[in-house]
Amino acid sequence: MPSPANTIASSPSSTTTSTTTNQSPPLSPPPPPPPPPPATPSITTAAVNSTSRNFQRRLAWKRRSRREKDEKDVDETKTRGEECRRNRRETERGILSIFSEEFVIFTAWASSRMP
Repeated sequence: MPSPANTIASSPSSTTTSTTTNQSPPLSPPPPPPPPPPATPSITTAAVNSTSRNFQRRLAWKRRSRREKDEKDVDETKTRGEECRRNRRETERGILSIFSEEFVIFTAWASSRMP
């Protein structure tokens, strides 16, 4: 009967098997994953809030300036209306005074023509 040492030593398959089983190739780190594709710009909540705040601020400014403009227009309209009424009164007075002068002149002329 062969001895166990001779069997292991003489058996090439057991030597090869033990060599490959006991010796493992050095482990290399796994390859890094591919880089992610470039992300499309996404709108963050902060950006949305900031944009919304800016929009609200501009909208409020437009309303305020429009209101101030409307108030200014109302004041100008009142002033313009008062000025128009004053001019009309002055014009009417001027026309009446011209007519009254002309009437006096006409009356004097007509009376001189009458026998």
